[in-house]
Amino acid sequence: MTSWRGLGASSAVAVLATIGLAGAALADGGPRRGKVAQACCIDWGGLYFGIHAGYLRSDADWTFTAAPGLIHSSSQDGATAGIQVGLQHQFGNAVIGIEAGLTSSLNPWNFNDVIAFNPAFIGEHRVDNILTLGARLGFAFNRVMPYITGGYAGAAVSDRAVFSAGAAVGQTFWRSRDRHDGWYVGAGVDWAVHCCDSAWTIGIEYRHYEFDDTTRVPAGNAGVLVTGDRHILDLDRTDTLAVRLNYKIGRPPQPLK
Repeated sequence: MTSWRGLGASSAVAVLATIGLAGAALADGGPRRGKVAQACCIDWGGLYFGIHAGYLRSDADWTFTAAPGLIHSSSQDGATAGIQVGLQHQFGNAVIGIEAGLTSSLNPWNFNDVIAFNPAFIGEHRVDNILTLGARLGFAFNRVMPYITGGYAGAAVSDRAVFSAGAAVGQTFWRSRDRHDGWYVGAGVDWAVHCCDSAWTIGIEYRHYEFDDTTRVPAGNAGVLVTGDRHILDLDRTDTLAVRLNYKIGRPPQPLK
């Protein structure tokens, strides 16, 4: 199982690698011997859309309302993919914008969280998808733009009890699904692929999410773990790290001066 410390280290390495790549690209786009130096003419403003792929980690606690002393914890980690669309405007070096996105989990269920008070079952949750709408604030250094972001997030989350042993191992006993509202904050770096045609950008972004709790009433054979199996699902922590590719439309590059 991937630890939060491991995720943080991986995130730091990925961000540093991206910044190093951007620095190399800037150096490559700089003046060379025998050539007249020209400044880049990047305009980060305009409408853009794109795709992203990366990694998600989520932890949750289950509190069974019929027996509040019984608490179960579950975790999820795995690959994600999604889409985003946004609009930005540049004021000098400052870039402000708004972006909407959808991130979906690609990995199957983890099958690794045995319920301590009833080891015949595995209790697991899965963040199926996350919808976001938020603001972006960046500072442009020609082809490189670091930024911060934050806003609304809503997650569709499933949970289920699965047999952990016997002939029915791996089969779903009961399950539930609900949406959690919340918010996110994050930071990233974008890099314009071409010096004087900023239509394509690539980047890396980290996000942290906080969601409200939901009370679950399982459908199926409820009542075996505890009476009714009604429980409160608390998403303790959810984080994502993604590589992004965007294409900007509606804003031609500025002419060289």
